[in-house]
Amino acid sequence: MVALGYDCKTNNYKLLVGGESLFQVCSLGLNAWKRIENIPYRFYGGSQSGVLVNGDYHWLVKRRFSIVVVVSMNISNEKFKEMELPQEIRENDQSFNLGVLEGCLCSPVRDVDRNLELWVMQDYGVRESWTKRYTVKNIKGPYWRPIWSYVERDLF
Repeated sequence: MVALGYDCKTNNYKLLVGGESLFQVCSLGLNAWKRIENIPYRFYGGSQSGVLVNGDYHWLVKRRFSIVVVVSMNISNEKFKEMELPQEIRENDQSFNLGVLEGCLCSPVRDVDRNLELWVMQDYGVRESWTKRYTVKNIKGPYWRPIWSYVERDLF
């Protein structure tokens, strides 16, 4: 896992690098590394970069009992926080990841019928606010993440 972010509290860029149980943060302005050990998560989906929403980076991870959750890391205080996915996403373990749509955390989920459902967290941090916003039938390819959304709600 790798991410680069700006910490407005310290006026400094930070490079985040993570693995199985170790996370390292480099404060680029100070040229100093900090180790955060004993991370109780296994990062989901290989080497995925973090998704920046609400000033925090987010990743899909597996915690104990192999439950997939969203974990975020605050760039300023370098603390981790968990957010649960809705049952509908967790039950569909075919293919899903994280993205950003209109400033909101989102999760494109591909089901066994090759349909893509785009779930959006309407109210940040509130599990019950996840809403299925779009469905695309018979999508090709194993991996999908929104990269841009216009005001007219065209999705790319």
